[in-house]
Amino acid sequence: MKDLNKYVEYEKTVDFFKKTKGFHTYFEKHGGSLDKAIENAEKSMSEKSSGKRDYTYSELGSLMQKLKEE
Repeated sequence: MKDLNKYVEYEKTVDFFKKTKGFHTYFEKHGGSLDKAIENAEKSMSEKSSGKRDYTYSELGSLMQKLKEE
């Protein structure tokens, strides 16, 4: 959440998701893109592997890439 809030206002609540009509739509409206999400996911995984960070939620980048290919 800390990383997300650097770029957009994000709340992990049911009301937030109802109000924004979905995560993907919300981020697209705020300048995000699937390509950028995949790029950031790969960067996060690389940083975790090299020891620059000790966490990542970006294994979803692989899923996003596969979905994009279909």
